[in-house]
Parts: sequence; structure tokens; C-alpha cells
Amino acid sequence: MNNDLKPMLESIIQEALKPIKEELKTIKTQLDENTQITKSILHRQNETDAKMDSISIDVHKVHGELTFVKEEIADIKDTVDFTYQKTSKNELEIFKLKRE
Repeated sequence: MNNDLKPMLESIIQEALKPIKEELKTIKTQLDENTQITKSILHRQNETDAKMDSISIDVHKVHGELTFVKEEIADIKDTVDFTYQKTSKNELEIFKLKRE
């Protein structure tokens, strides 16, 4: 009798497990899809990070160049101011010499 019950119990258990197996298969499929989406998002984020790093480097380079240009303009302004002062003094001296 025990031998007759074993196949019957196995059959009942297998029938009871069918919906669970199907649900597990569905969950695994969804998990695989979610994993692929997550990997895709991570890859895209890495690309975005690399682009941001590149832009940051470009901004720092432009900032350095701008600082250099500002310094050059300040030097030119100083030279122009000096030349203006020197020209003014020379014109005054010329004026004085003409008066004499």
C-alpha cells in the first residue's frame, strides 16, 4: 500500500508545484529583463559621466585661457597707461619749449 501512495503523492505534489514553477519562471524572466535594463542604465550613466568629465576638463582649460587673456589685457592696459602718461609729459615739454 505504501508503494501505491508514493506515486499518487508525487503526482499531487507535482500538480501543486506547477503554478509555483510557472510563477517562478515568470519572475525569473522579469528579473532577467530588469537586470538587462539596470546594466543598460549603468552603461549609459558611465557614458554620461565620461562626457561630463570631458566637459569639465574643457571648462577648466577655457577658464585657464580666460585668466591668461585677462592678465594679458591688464599688462596691455598698463603699457597703454604708461605710454599715455609719457606722451602727456612729452607734449608738455614740447609746449614749454615752443613757448620759450
